[in-house]
This record gives sequence, C-alpha cells and structure tokens, in this order.
Amino acid sequence: QDRDWETAEQWESQLLEREDSPAAFGRFYRARRLLAQAEGRQDPRLDEAAQLQTQLKTAYPNLRTVDILQAQVQEARGDVAQAIAAYQAAVEAGEREANVLERLVLLLAQSRRFDEAERVLETVDVQQIGSTTLRGLKVMMRRSKGDLDEAVKLAEQDVKENPRDALARLRLGQLYEEQGDNDRAEKAYREGMILRPEDVRAMTALFDLYARTQRSSEADALLQDVAGDNRLTPTQRVLLLATGKELLGDQAAAEQRLREAVQQDADKVALRLALADMLTRRGDPQSLAAAETVVREALERFPDSADLKRRQATVLLRQGGEENRRRALEIVQQLAGDQQAGSGADAFTLAGLYERQAD
Repeated sequence: QDRDWETAEQWESQLLEREDSPAAFGRFYRARRLLAQAEGRQDPRLDEAAQLQTQLKTAYPNLRTVDILQAQVQEARGDVAQAIAAYQAAVEAGEREANVLERLVLLLAQSRRFDEAERVLETVDVQQIGSTTLRGLKVMMRRSKGDLDEAVKLAEQDVKENPRDALARLRLGQLYEEQGDNDRAEKAYREGMILRPEDVRAMTALFDLYARTQRSSEADALLQDVAGDNRLTPTQRVLLLATGKELLGDQAAAEQRLREAVQQDADKVALRLALADMLTRRGDPQSLAAAETVVREALERFPDSADLKRRQATVLLRQGGEENRRRALEIVQQLAGDQQAGSGADAFTLAGLYERQAD
C-alpha cells in the first residue's frame, strides 16, 4: 500500500509540473489521495486537500466533480452541514452517481432531515441507478416516519422490480412481521433463502419467527436442514446452528458452540460478532461484561472492523451510564462519517443518539 501511495505521488508531481490542463488532474488526484490517507478530522492533510479543492473550484466553478470533492473534504472534517450543501449542489447540477446520492441521503438522515432526504430520493430514479442501498433507504425512510403501510408498499414494489434481490425480500419479511402478518413474512424469508442460500440473514430471521411464535417443530426441521446443507460454509453452519439453539432456549449449548468455533478459527470475525451479539441479547450485567470482553479482544485483532465497532457501541449503550453513552456516540459518529464503511443504519443510529442527547 505504501508503494502504491508513493507511485501515486510521483504521477501527481509530473502532472502538477505541467502548465496545461493535466495539472488540474494532478491537483484532483492529490486531493483524493490526501483524503484517503487522512487519519481523523484534525489531520493536516485535510487542510492541503481543502486548498487543492479551492484552487480547482476557482478554475472550474461549474464542475460537479469539484463539488463532490468539496463535500468529501467537509465530511472528512466532520462538517456535516457543509458536506450536505456541497453534495446537494452536485445533485442539483445533475449528478446521479449512486455513491454521491447515498452519501447525501445518509447525511441528511443522520441530521434527521428526513423530508429533504425523501425529496432527494423522489427526484431520482432509484431503480435505474441500481443502488440497493438507496432502495433500502427509501423504505427505511418511510418506516422511520411511522408510515409502516407505505413502507410495506415500497418494499413490495422493490421486490417486484428486483425479483433476484434476496435482501429486498428480507426487508419485506421484516416489515410483514411488524404488521403481524407472519405467514407472508415466512414466505418472504423462504424466498430469500432460495435466492441466496449462502446468506444466513433470511434463515436467521426465519428461526427467530419460529421461536417467537412457538413453532418448535418447524424450527427443529430447519435446524436439521441446516446441519445437512452442503451449500453452507462451516462458519455459516455454526452461526445458524448456534442461532437455532439459542432461539429454541438452549443458550448454554449455543454459547458453547460459538466459543469452540472461535477457538478453532480465531480469524473469523463473524463468529466473534455472533458470540458478542448472543451475550448482549441476554442483557444481564455479567453477560454484557462478557460481550464487552469479546468485542475488545476482537478489536485488538481486527482494529479496522466496522462491524466490531458497531457492536462495541451497542454493548456500551446497553450497559448504560453517561460515560458509556458518550463513548458509543463517538464510535457511531466515526462510523457514520466513514465514506467507505458507513451505512444507512449508522446514520439512523446517530440520529437517534442525537435525539436522546437532546431529551
């Protein structure tokens, strides 16, 4: 990676030495590199990136790419309002790249500016852009405003227009459950399992549905299917069997299965996440302390894992207390501002934390 940055710098320098148009490319690529290398909001490389962006804006005032660069610099600095304004300028000028629209909608949601986020989604053809993130955000936006029936309609339309998307069916199944329509939820989950048998999320949701509705025979049958399903990887099989055991009430067996799997394959982040989640769900102080230990040890091994950081924030919030909430807020702020690892869930979580802080 260091050699890659060194090569990039050499090319930038060659472009910057020229007096014709390629010099602009040199400034642009240098700014992008500095953004990628910056570590934290106070990194001086962000100042240089901002200076380069200003030079480009002066030379090319109507170039959407320069507005996007400005948004990325402001976002990296933590100035969400300015980042939103710059992204909006690019979109109003006709920008329709999925990653730009995703960042704009996520930042608006993070700032609890849901009406504006919805207007952005209404002004673009989400299906044509082909972003699963934008489609999911459109559904989540309606759900966050309390309009469950409209969210279900949007999710049903999403499934109709994207019949091979297993995640769309998972979202629809979850919304059906919220409506109390367990039969349609089960159908949606099973269709998702058929589309992507290697993705454990739909099967996990189905386990949960069976457990909550006390359909133990169906849950047992599903466990037998999992045990013999050769399409699953060993890790997926362990995760599903542990989830099934937990949902059927055998928490000790579920925890033991996961702890043994972690010992046998210490490099699988998914196993550590599942163990932390299981302990967190129990909710008692001893289990939460154990979950915190699992996450802390995992982060020592995988310090860049966004999923582990999310679990750390979750455990801190469950443990309660002002200091824990402050630490959780810092973690989620960092995740929501990460243009690579951030997700729609991070933006909504951060918005909720801000709301709780104001109460």
